[in-house]
Amino acid sequence: MKKQILLLLALLPHIAQANQYHNYFWANYNQFGGNQAETRKWYNHILAEENHSILNNKGYLHFLADSGDFKKIVELMPKLETAFAKDPDVQLLFVKALQKVGRKNDADNRVVTLARTFKEHTEIVFNAAETLVEKKELKNALALLDDYLNSAPRRPNNFIFYFMKGKIHMQLKDYTQARTFLQQCVEAHPRFPQGWLLKAMLEEESGNLEQAIKGFSSFLEVTGPNKQIEQHLLALVLKQKATQKKSNTIVLNRPCMQQAMSLFEKKQYRAALAHIDTCLAKNETDGQMRLLKVQILTAMKSHDDVIKLLVSWSAQEPGNPMWQQVLHLLSRAEVPIDRIITAFRSIVVQQPHNLATNLYLADLYTRTGNDTQALAYHKKAAALSNEPRIKTRILFQMSTLQYERGEYTDMLASLCELEKVNASFAPALNLKAYYYATEGNDLAQADALFEKAYALDTGNPHILDTKGVILYKQKKYEQARTLLEPLAQQLPNDSSVQIHLAKTYAKLGKNKDAQTAIEHAHKHARTPYEKKTTASLLESWRTIA
Repeated sequence: MKKQILLLLALLPHIAQANQYHNYFWANYNQFGGNQAETRKWYNHILAEENHSILNNKGYLHFLADSGDFKKIVELMPKLETAFAKDPDVQLLFVKALQKVGRKNDADNRVVTLARTFKEHTEIVFNAAETLVEKKELKNALALLDDYLNSAPRRPNNFIFYFMKGKIHMQLKDYTQARTFLQQCVEAHPRFPQGWLLKAMLEEESGNLEQAIKGFSSFLEVTGPNKQIEQHLLALVLKQKATQKKSNTIVLNRPCMQQAMSLFEKKQYRAALAHIDTCLAKNETDGQMRLLKVQILTAMKSHDDVIKLLVSWSAQEPGNPMWQQVLHLLSRAEVPIDRIITAFRSIVVQQPHNLATNLYLADLYTRTGNDTQALAYHKKAAALSNEPRIKTRILFQMSTLQYERGEYTDMLASLCELEKVNASFAPALNLKAYYYATEGNDLAQADALFEKAYALDTGNPHILDTKGVILYKQKKYEQARTLLEPLAQQLPNDSSVQIHLAKTYAKLGKNKDAQTAIEHAHKHARTPYEKKTTASLLESWRTIA
């Protein structure tokens, strides 16, 4: 009996420890299930134990943050700081809690101090750099960012640090360096709209109209319609074209043109139109005068008149790409896109072998969701193009549309043709990896293709998104979540990433997070495929709920 008592006494610490593990397991189980009341109950059991492990507090701190009890976190900080001094995630929770209870200075000082210890921690460094910029310590912020980038030159989220460096150099009026870092930003993440917008504004300010136009156009491609930017872009393109014409030709009757421009700038559009018509009567083929008339008619919203003129001038000068460029640009300047399509269809009848005309139609039909016509014109353009770079892009767009239409045999054929032109095109390898991870049901092949694509474009968030899908299909849901959550923060308006994260949350039982993510994905869905997918998931999850 005595031996049994002694054995029991020896086992008591292990029994107590096992009991703690049991309680901690149930606390986490209920926390991931969104049951706050049960979670709190189990943590209370743990914390009530006299010799509970201080490490149990980590889960408790995250629970308090999830439930918004930041005051309690701040109360616990003095007792827990030493135990979690080397845990950056807990330290960030402390920073957030201080911010939430109004102790901003304490939060700022803490995060700047943490950045000296955790020099490679993305979120800490980013927050510390923002704090230093806010305090006008710009050189210290740059030094912090340089330390991070030098230690991690090829991380997926580096683009945001290049963006911040670009903004800082603009504040320092070092526009050459600002341009360099903003270029690195958009190269690292070509679908980051703020990068393109800031770069475009800087290029325009510097007088680099071609680069400014590229920047504003790329911004619109990523974000979709934006009335203000579209109107500004049109004015910028017309200004560029007029400048080019001015350098290449001698404009007759210069005072007449200047008077029409003066009236236009004063927004006296009818008077400006009458005056420019008088000018053109004397020199009807002058490009600068024609471009000014386009600007005037566009400002007057005389869409049919301006379209008619551009179609006419394109027919008169089939070798001059400018009139079709301006016509295509009008689709981003409040001119109804169906009228632009009708105009281009009339041009393609006259110029069936014009590559640009077919590409413009392919783009316009893609933007309107008419993928049947979009594919038809992409195929015509592919047959007309002999330039490898252009042909690669056309075939890739074709294969993307074919995937979304469920035409997988055609998609694989297009990708095969693309590989003959460019076997190292990362987006195509990524699409093929995505196909094998989803419809192709070959995860080994998908993973191998992902590795090839990622080696060619390390850090690309869209390629990493495919890896998230592969992990999801392998039922490695927690790993998929860990990968997809940062991507969703980087690409908040990317419906595809949000869809994949929502489905992962659903598998993990995080139903509230799944619902939020899929609603966000549906809001930002752009293609018919994305709209159909998000609508279907929303409906099925509502039924389950």
